[in-house]
Amino acid sequence: MGGFQLEAFKFAIYVALPIGLTAAVVLNQDMLQRIIKSRSYVTYPPSDVTDEKIQELLAKERARKF
Repeated sequence: MGGFQLEAFKFAIYVALPIGLTAAVVLNQDMLQRIIKSRSYVTYPPSDVTDEKIQELLAKERARKF
């Protein structure tokens, strides 16, 4: 088979490739922002809950408890 040298080479590639790609993406902030914007897996619908509604609910809950 390949022997120790082949296994050491494969291990070095398996370790170095993800680290190198991660460093390349993180160090280039423009690329990182493009990747984040293009890979939006979860999109949330706009929320109709406002601070006023929350305050109203809290006031009702406080009034109900007392």
